[in-house]
Amino acid sequence: MDTRRGKILATQIQQQDKETEIHWLGTEPDTFLALFRADHSGEPFANLLILHDNRQHPDWPGLVNSLRTRLAAHGWNTLAISLPDYIEQPALPLREQASSEPGAEPAAVAPTTPDPAAGAATPEDPADKPSVEYPAAEVPDVVDARAREAITFLQQKADLPLAIVAVGLSATIAAKKAQSMLVADISGLVIIDPVEPASLEFNINLDTMDLRIPVLDIAPGFSPRSDPQLRRNSATRSRHPLYQQRVLPGTGPDFAGMVPAVVRAIRGWGERYFKQPQ
Repeated sequence: MDTRRGKILATQIQQQDKETEIHWLGTEPDTFLALFRADHSGEPFANLLILHDNRQHPDWPGLVNSLRTRLAAHGWNTLAISLPDYIEQPALPLREQASSEPGAEPAAVAPTTPDPAAGAATPEDPADKPSVEYPAAEVPDVVDARAREAITFLQQKADLPLAIVAVGLSATIAAKKAQSMLVADISGLVIIDPVEPASLEFNINLDTMDLRIPVLDIAPGFSPRSDPQLRRNSATRSRHPLYQQRVLPGTGPDFAGMVPAVVRAIRGWGERYFKQPQ
């Protein structure tokens, strides 16, 4: 399903965006779409891996698309990759839990009568369905494996410092996995409005502070999906010398109207840490 959706997106980009290179990374059965844009400023200074939020795609309108296209005009080689959906399984109500115990009688199910007026059901397009190949518990490891594959690809393209920009759930996963699996390969991390599902034993407030690399934390002023003040407090307690936080007032988790501000913040942060003085 993930591959099928990627092929549909790749076809659209081939028709509309001639500056983006389309690649398929990984090995069967886990191949995934990667969208590469080379810097066209003439002065590249860094590679950038972009990890979209849960249930999105590597050219998601708004923030993700702007990051991968606009930063390529300012010294970055950008690569946005497809990630699997993380689908939490809801807890069963107590009555259903009891009925699933051995020896319990099955609950009665009311019969359903088809509605003749409804007609035949319209078949669903598989590309519109969420990808469910991976159990939720395996998704962080899949994200990590794909990120490492993408890092290798970028390093082969250009031997430059590499940063990761991760949004939402991907930011939470990247902060955790970077501690042991990616820290040797990355020079910096940008987390944008990280979210912590209850079923993942990750702590964005602590995991981010274990990274002794430049970290830029961007959060919306309204309804952030985790508390940026807790991360700021944690950075103060741990005396993280390379942690910065930007809370953008007047915007929510979709950063509507503030996407250019996010791009500018990342540009300034990257130039400070990775661009060599002329």
